[in-house]
Amino acid sequence: MISQTHKDEPENQSPSAAPPAQLLHSFPLLEYLTIILAGCILTLSCGLLNAIALTGYFATSVSHMTGHVALLSLAIAKGDYSSAYHLAAVIAAFMVGAFLSGAIVGGETFMLSRRYGVVLLIESISLVGAYGFHRVKADVGTYFAGFACGLQNAMATTYSGAIIRTTHVTGTTTDIALIL
Repeated sequence: MISQTHKDEPENQSPSAAPPAQLLHSFPLLEYLTIILAGCILTLSCGLLNAIALTGYFATSVSHMTGHVALLSLAIAKGDYSSAYHLAAVIAAFMVGAFLSGAIVGGETFMLSRRYGVVLLIESISLVGAYGFHRVKADVGTYFAGFACGLQNAMATTYSGAIIRTTHVTGTTTDIALIL
């Protein structure tokens, strides 16, 4: 188990938050490499899911909410409330997934535990639901996929800042540039 709490701090108190780069580099080498590898695999899987969603099943992104917020604003401005509802629902599904992930994983610092397995199990079930529902009603499949992406993206994010982002690369690219 990886924990960032200090031995002299009670467990119910929040440890002082360090910048994400310091937290990640404070892990022993093997654990650090495991976290990096897991982050890369999760990022690859989410990128693949998003590519499939964009090019076929849903014809919309399920992991990039910035574009959805912009499109939602445009849809409302144009009076296209059907599109606005759909975009708002994808954003809401992503946020509910992120909220649930935070509620399950909890804590203010990154700590590997079985709770991550629970989140990954829920994500897997959600992706099966996305596949199943896309055949019946594509919009519902999109919401399940967005929910799964929200779960995954929040899974490795801590209160003190994102250590690994798995649904987009803009923040990760920024973090790499800051570390350099």
